[in-house]
Amino acid sequence: MEHLDRGSPAAGPDDCAALAARIALWENALRSGESSRADVVASLTDSIGSPCGRDVALLQVAFGRQAALLAAESDARWQAARRAGLAPFAPGGARASIAWAGGSPADAARVDAFVGDLVAGHSDIRPDPARMRRGIDLLVAVTRAADAGRRAQAHSMIAWLQWAGGRPAEADRHVGYALEAEPGHVFARLLRGMFRSGWRPHWLIDTPVTA
Repeated sequence: MEHLDRGSPAAGPDDCAALAARIALWENALRSGESSRADVVASLTDSIGSPCGRDVALLQVAFGRQAALLAAESDARWQAARRAGLAPFAPGGARASIAWAGGSPADAARVDAFVGDLVAGHSDIRPDPARMRRGIDLLVAVTRAADAGRRAQAHSMIAWLQWAGGRPAEADRHVGYALEAEPGHVFARLLRGMFRSGWRPHWLIDTPVTA
């Protein structure tokens, strides 16, 4: 994942309050489906203004609140390592088939690998199809109201959600929209390479592809 500077893992009360507010915003929007309310769409648009906000919202839509919290924790650690001049943990070590019912991975390295593996589809944990459909509807509304940068973020999120749901043609189409809005968008370019390699999420290995 691409990341921006979001502060250290030792988040203060303001950081925690802001994260809780963003998570509540997305949960309420997913539950109510309020994609026609301008104030809700504006708040959703603001929440994905950074790569961290995008990553947290993306995994929240697909996997729920717990995944959002882990994504935020991993991002904070990534940024602290970058500021210290260290090499952050690369996604992909431990496979994300850790039993979901057993809670989050216990140590920092496993959390980072767990989050990275979810995004890369190295997981047997299935995302929630209904949440993803509602999330796509919300993000389509965001694309209609956002500036170029946030429009690229939203289209890249839709692309990932379509890919995660087994719709590679739709995924590639939205990657194209993201790159039209922002040709250098890092996450969209990473997704395009992943899609064109033919990579499929592990949770879809036995599922037919939908055009």
